[in-house]
Amino acid sequence: SVAAAGGTLDPVELRDYLPRWRNPISAQIGSHILHTSPPPTSAGIVAMQILQMTVATSDKADKSEAGQGHLFTEAMKRALSDRLKWMGNDFGKSALIEPRLTLAYAKRLMVNFEADKSSTSELVIGEEKNIRELDASTSFVVADGSGLAVACTLTMYHLFGAGRMAPGLGLVLAAAPDEGGRNATPLGPIISTGAKNGRLQYAFAASGDSTAATGMANMLFRIFVGKENLERAVRFARLHHIPTTGETVFEDRKGDDRLVGLVSLGYKLQQLPKIGRVNAIACPAGLPSGTAPACEVVTDVRGESSAATVNLLKEEQ
Repeated sequence: SVAAAGGTLDPVELRDYLPRWRNPISAQIGSHILHTSPPPTSAGIVAMQILQMTVATSDKADKSEAGQGHLFTEAMKRALSDRLKWMGNDFGKSALIEPRLTLAYAKRLMVNFEADKSSTSELVIGEEKNIRELDASTSFVVADGSGLAVACTLTMYHLFGAGRMAPGLGLVLAAAPDEGGRNATPLGPIISTGAKNGRLQYAFAASGDSTAATGMANMLFRIFVGKENLERAVRFARLHHIPTTGETVFEDRKGDDRLVGLVSLGYKLQQLPKIGRVNAIACPAGLPSGTAPACEVVTDVRGESSAATVNLLKEEQ
C-alpha cells in the first residue's frame, strides 16, 4: 500500500523498528524541576533556558510591564542565539545541554543585561545554521489524579505529511525527515515537578514552528515569574524574537503597554497574528494530593482545540 502511494517503506524496516526510550533533560529553576526531551527536539530546552535567565536576572529588571517585556526579550535573544551554537551540524545530538540550563550559565549569558537599553542581537549565520522549522505539528497534555502525566508533541514533518494516503488503509503518510530541511526541532514538551516533593505541578506542550519554544516560554514566564494563573497566562499577548534579523515580534493585542516601552529601549518590532499554540495543565499544589486536587487545564485560544476535566467518584459499597 505504501509502495502504491509512492513511498519506500521496507517491510523489514517496519518489522525491526523499535521506539527509543531516552532520559529527559532536567533542570531546577527556583523551587521547580523542569523536564523536557533531548535533542534533536529543542523547544523545551529553549523555553527552559529563557525561564532560567529571567529568574536569574529578575532583580535587575524594571517591574513595569515594559520592563518585564524587556527582560523576557533579552532572555529570548540569548537563548535562541545560544541554540544556534549548541545545535551545531547534528541538531544538538552531541551537545551537552544540562550545563547550559544551570543558574550559573544563565547569569553568565545575562551578565551584560541593562534595564534601560536593548542589546544588539543580529547574527551573521551561515546557510547550515538557517534552520527550517515547519508549522506542521500538534500537541496534547494529559494527567490523572495520581500524578501520572503525558506531555506530547508530534509531527508528520509537513502539513498533511507527504500529502498522500496509503490505498485501502485510510492512513495519511508522513513526509520523510531530513529531506528539504525537515526536522524535529520545533518539538519538545515540558513537565514540571516540585523540587521538594517530586509531585506533578505543570505540563506544557506546544506547536507552531520556531514560535513553539517562545510561545511556551511566554507562558512559563507569566506563571513562574509573574505568578499568574493558567487562564490568564495563555491569553496574554506573546513576544518572539528572530535571531537572523534582530527583530522582536509581537502579537497584536489592544492595550499592550510593553510596545511603546520596547520601542523606546531600541527594539525593532514587527507584528504576527499569533505566536505558538500551547496546551497546558496546572496543579500548583501538586499531584497526587491528599484532598480534591485544584487543577486548571487550558487549550490555546490561538488554535482549534479543546480542554476538559473529568471527576470520577468511587461509589460506596
